[in-house]
Amino acid sequence: MDATTNLQPLCVDVRQAAEMIGMSTWAVREYIATGELPTVKLPSTKGAESRSRRVLIAVDDLRAFIARFRS
Repeated sequence: MDATTNLQPLCVDVRQAAEMIGMSTWAVREYIATGELPTVKLPSTKGAESRSRRVLIAVDDLRAFIARFRS
């Protein structure tokens, strides 16, 4: 068995996050815009001062977001 087959992602993109929680990408983007769901902004490979434009969400933050609204 290959060791990489059991790896779980640390971060997902907006589309993947939306699929994971069963919502639209626009709903996830709204939660990001309102600060309800934090994002990860990795440094760009083009320079230390710039950030990548890709929006990522830590899976742990996504789980915590869902847990806050669990009833």
